[in-house]
Amino acid sequence: MSIPGTAFLPRYAECDYTRRSGQICANDSSYNIYYAPVFLPHNATITGLYYHFYDYSSSYDTLVELHRCHDTGVRDVMARCNSSGIPGKNYCWDTTIDHATVNNANYSYIAWLHLPSACSDMKAYRVAISYNDSLRRP
Repeated sequence: MSIPGTAFLPRYAECDYTRRSGQICANDSSYNIYYAPVFLPHNATITGLYYHFYDYSSSYDTLVELHRCHDTGVRDVMARCNSSGIPGKNYCWDTTIDHATVNNANYSYIAWLHLPSACSDMKAYRVAISYNDSLRRP
């Protein structure tokens, strides 16, 4: 499944951001946390988190995480990747997934995005989540 940058919404109402052509970027470096819902089939096994970004900031890294959120409010980080050491228009990925089996009966799932630098230095293009669904029929 693919989540375009434009699907992310700011965590804080004060956030000043730009969404266009499938990407999102922060207009300043304040209030720079974003979320997007993730819809996966029940009992699917998540196999990877992939992030396509643009990062020319020499001071900061962009970061994406996959979270599962229990009805009690407890949140687990399942996977993460960041732009550290890979500047420019690039990808990162994480195939080490904690709590990899999707449980829609007790959890909801979100992609969490951090863009700590302005649009000229940093943009999020898309997040992709790969999974196996043994119940899926052709």
